[in-house]
Amino acid sequence: MPKALLHRIAHHPLPLVLTTDPDIQAILPLIHAGHVKAAMPVTLDPWGGGPQVGVVVTELTAAGGDMLKRSRE
Repeated sequence: MPKALLHRIAHHPLPLVLTTDPDIQAILPLIHAGHVKAAMPVTLDPWGGGPQVGVVVTELTAAGGDMLKRSRE
């Protein structure tokens, strides 16, 4: 799942807000490996609900881009 999420991040305008449990679990190894830069603020539900945990991805790093290139080979 982390590779699929990395691919999604590469093809999505940034910043990208992730709020689902599977996305949050998949982003953590990418953050720790230095493939993305992200912050973990409390975000507001876009549909008017209360605050929720979210990860805001702000950058795909060079290491993340290299990982995507290697996975295509």
